[in-house]
Amino acid sequence: MGNDQLLPAYNVQVGVADEYIAVLDVNQYRSDMDCFIPLMEEFKRTYGFYPEYPTADAGYGSYNNYLYCEQHGMKKYMKFPMFKKRNYR
Repeated sequence: MGNDQLLPAYNVQVGVADEYIAVLDVNQYRSDMDCFIPLMEEFKRTYGFYPEYPTADAGYGSYNNYLYCEQHGMKKYMKFPMFKKRNYR
């Protein structure tokens, strides 16, 4: 894309459980933070319940995602975006 044009792109999210692909979602959100809730809703539609321990990296950590997990009874196993910048011991 060396011509400065914006082209459509897709963000593919894959949820894995016990080494198997449990859920798949494709959307046009640029940030992984925005993809978390649609992926969890797809999981709920497929299996009828929310995962108890959705584990994700810091790219998914946001207040809205933490609040969503809290509201749906999920434990929060996502790092927040500045986790590496903090000095945790």
